[in-house]
Amino acid sequence: MYGTSGSAEANWDTPRISVVIPTLNRDEPLCVTLRYFLEVETYPDFELIVIDQSDSHDATTLEFLAKNASRMNYIAATYKGLPKARNHGVHLATGEIVVFVDDDVVPAPGFLFAHAICYAIQRVIGVAGPTPLPGQSLLSREAIGESGYVSLVQQREMRFDVDFPFSAQWAQGCNMSFRREKIIALGGFDEVFQKVAVGEDAEFSHRARKIGTIRYTPDARLVHMHVPTGGCRDAANQREYMRNVAFCKNYFWFRVEATFAQRMRAMWRTFRSSVLNRRGDFFQAAIGFVEGFLMSSAHIRRLRRQK
Repeated sequence: MYGTSGSAEANWDTPRISVVIPTLNRDEPLCVTLRYFLEVETYPDFELIVIDQSDSHDATTLEFLAKNASRMNYIAATYKGLPKARNHGVHLATGEIVVFVDDDVVPAPGFLFAHAICYAIQRVIGVAGPTPLPGQSLLSREAIGESGYVSLVQQREMRFDVDFPFSAQWAQGCNMSFRREKIIALGGFDEVFQKVAVGEDAEFSHRARKIGTIRYTPDARLVHMHVPTGGCRDAANQREYMRNVAFCKNYFWFRVEATFAQRMRAMWRTFRSSVLNRRGDFFQAAIGFVEGFLMSSAHIRRLRRQK
């Protein structure tokens, strides 16, 4: 297991890291996230890039951002789109490694070093870390059982709540890093994923794993607050939200080269979990889901005709 001991840090030629934080309509959670990197993180060579797509901020947040303006590269974006914000951050980055975190996370001390040390292995193209909820403990190999462990190491499943390292199936967007040159070589994050952007991180990971390994390390831990307001989950209404979910899910399965039958089974599972078992206006959610599915299917057909 990769560690963060003092001796390891002393012998490690630390690469420069760019921390990219896309943010949308968050105030106090954003300030909490930024405070970690401004006041707690001790990694010797990193920069902080904030891509802010917010409509506005409260007075306290504006004061905080102004006070720390010289310590970060703050961009007030005129667009809304998570993959586009990631690509914008990569374009501005000067680090060899780009670490992405959400705007509602609390990293554990040593966070950046834990990401960086994994890149001592050349074949590692990306790193994923744990993303537990507040108060949630990481699980041991024994706790998930032998079948659960085998599913992880065979890359048939992925989870972000275990306390041992393995080669990951994909990296979760709220806590992931990649080599900058490889992000660029792969064409960046797919900006067809918009608004809720479900699956944009896993789709990029799918491409990344074709040329390298994604390493999950329990040492690169943060707590994901899952703040219910703001962020890419913002939507005008339930119909719009489900339209976005269905569009992104259908497009995701196409992008990861699932067969038509696999894609339809996946979409049925999504409909069942997100519409049939969802609280709220079933009629509006169902209409939105069908609209999103039809829109993404039309987009997929256009892409196929272009080949």
